[in-house]
Amino acid sequence: MIALLVIGDEILAGDIREENISFMIDTLSREGHRTGEVRIVRDDVEMIANAFRELASGYDYVISAGGVGPTHDDVTLEAAARGFGVDLELNREMETFLSEHYAGEFNDSARQMAKVPQDSEIIFGTEHRWPIIKKANAFILPGLPMALRDKMVRLARMLPPENGGWTAVLYLRCDETEIADWLSELQERNPATKIGSYPVLQGGDFHTRITIKSTDPDAARRTFAEAKRYLEEAGRLISGVEPAQHLHPEV
Repeated sequence: MIALLVIGDEILAGDIREENISFMIDTLSREGHRTGEVRIVRDDVEMIANAFRELASGYDYVISAGGVGPTHDDVTLEAAARGFGVDLELNREMETFLSEHYAGEFNDSARQMAKVPQDSEIIFGTEHRWPIIKKANAFILPGLPMALRDKMVRLARMLPPENGGWTAVLYLRCDETEIADWLSELQERNPATKIGSYPVLQGGDFHTRITIKSTDPDAARRTFAEAKRYLEEAGRLISGVEPAQHLHPEV
C-alpha cells in the first residue's frame, strides 16, 4: 500500500489549485496499487521530516510531490534526509543533469538541488526531464503537474504488483440510496471483496457506479455475477465490465 505526501504552503493557503492528488491516485489505481493515505504538509522541514519518517515506516512506499526547486521554501530534500536520518550529499548524476537542464543559468541555487539524501538512487527516464529521486522506500517527485505526470505514470508501472488485483464495474440507472441496504448485504456475503458505490452527478446516462475489487479472482467473479444478476432482474443495470486483472508492464 502507498502513501502520498504533498508539500507546499501555497496549497494549504489556497494560493494555487491542487492538481496532483487525484491524478496520482488514479494512476496508481489503474496499475493495481492501493493508496492508503494522503497527507498535505506545509513547507516546514521538521514537519516534512516527520511525515517521511512516519509514512515510510507504515507503508510499502511513499511518493512525495513538491518542494524540490531552487527557492528558499523548497526544503523537501533536506527534510527527507532528516526523516531518514542521513545527510545531504552532492550527487554527480543530478549535478550533470541540472547543469544541462539550466544550461548557461546553472548557478549556486540550481546546484543546491543536486544535494540529495545520502545513498539516494537517481532514476532517469528515456525523456530528458526531471528524474525521480528514490531514498529507501520513498520516491521524491516535483510538484509542477507537467513535470510530475510523466514520472508518475512510469513510477506506477515500476512498482511491483499488489497480489494481482482484480476489478469489476457496474453502471446503474438508479440512485445509490435505493440500493444501499442491498449493497451492505452483498458486502457481508462477500468478505473477500471490497465493494464501492459512487454517485455520478454530471454527464452520462447512469446515476451510480459500483466497483468490486479483490485480490482473489474467483471472489471477484462470484460477487460480480451475483450483483449483475440481481441488478438485471431489478431493471437497474445499464452495463457491466467483468473482473479484469491490473497489468504491470515492464518499464
